[in-house]
Order: sequence, then structure tokens, then C-alpha cells
Amino acid sequence: MLKLLLVDDHAVFREGIGVLLEMEDDMQVVGEASRGEEALRLAAELQPDVVLLDIAMPDMDGIEICQRLKRSLPNTAVLVLSAFDTEETVMAALTAGASGYVVKTIDHQRLVEGIRAIARGEMLLSPTVAAKVVQQLARTRQEKEREADALQALTPREREVFHLVARGCTNAEIAERLVLSEKTVKTHVRNISNKLNLSGKAEMRVLAAQLGLVPPE
Repeated sequence: MLKLLLVDDHAVFREGIGVLLEMEDDMQVVGEASRGEEALRLAAELQPDVVLLDIAMPDMDGIEICQRLKRSLPNTAVLVLSAFDTEETVMAALTAGASGYVVKTIDHQRLVEGIRAIARGEMLLSPTVAAKVVQQLARTRQEKEREADALQALTPREREVFHLVARGCTNAEIAERLVLSEKTVKTHVRNISNKLNLSGKAEMRVLAAQLGLVPPE
């Protein structure tokens, strides 16, 4: 029997979907919450298998609720059931640990099957949501490829400096390791920033993390 917790600030919606889900032989709605703190308390108490969560909650952002649920109950699956499916919201929810994201217009049977699927460790996305995820992943890949290509424009020495900056080294530490003057290191950092269209060391470190680079020892 799958234990479900419904988290939505609209009582009519909770009651309606609760009635439909209770008709399934393998599902039981063990609790309902209209606010974030209440949801976290009930989840800790009831240990549900799946939490159906609305993003727009009155006291706490749904993304934060999802993050806190997954931290305290890593084995509980979270299915976001929302009226909003903007790309930013979808990606934030999935990053927070949601196992699925569907819009509230989803067909009842597909929702039921989806709940069973995420309880098994699978993922559920509405078609429009899936399209947004694919588009975002494609853009991310293209951006990484462009960024990786940009590194090829650096000289071997500039790449050495870039890797050391990514490791968090100061100009003095870089100068000592590469046997350069600090003035020369500053020049390299400036040239790297110009070539990669970055504002400075902080953005270099961000870029290195995005590219998954592991600087050499």
C-alpha cells in the first residue's frame, strides 16, 4: 500500500484528488497539508512513500519544501503537481530532488500510473515539462561546448593560470608555483578574462566548475 501525503493550499483540490486516489486499491492518503511547515511535520510523522506537492504555497516556497523533505526523508518521493510549468521552476524543482513534475491538468489515470512509477524510483514528467527539460539540457550542453572551445583560445601558460585560479590560488601562490612575478600573473588573469569574456577570478572558478574541470596537482 502506497502512503500518500497531499500538500496544496486549495482545500477543494486536495479533497478532489484525495477521493480519486483513495479509489485505487494500492493507495492511501495518510495526510493533507495546506502549509509548508505543516507538510514537513506530517511527513516526519507519517513517513509517506510519495508526497504530492504544489509549488505555490502561502508560507514557504515549494522548492524549499521539496529540499527539506528530501534532506529529512531521502526515501520519500516528491511529485510536484502544479499549475505552473515555467522552465526555471521545473529545473529548480528537479534540482531540489523532485522525482516528477506534472501540471494539474494531467489525466487521472496517468497521474495514478505516475505515482506508482516514482514510488518505484522512476521519473514522471508531463509532455510540456519534458520538452522544457530537454531544451534546457540541450542549451546547457551547447553552452559547455562553447565554453570548452573558448579555453582552446588560451595559451598553454594561460591555461595553467586558469587551472590554478580555479583551485582558489592567490596571485602570489600562482607566481610562486609557476616561477613568475605577480605582475605577470595579473596580466595573464586579465588576458584570460578578456578572452573568455569574464569579469574576473570569481567567474573563472564558476566556469571551471561548470565544465567539470579538475585542475592538475
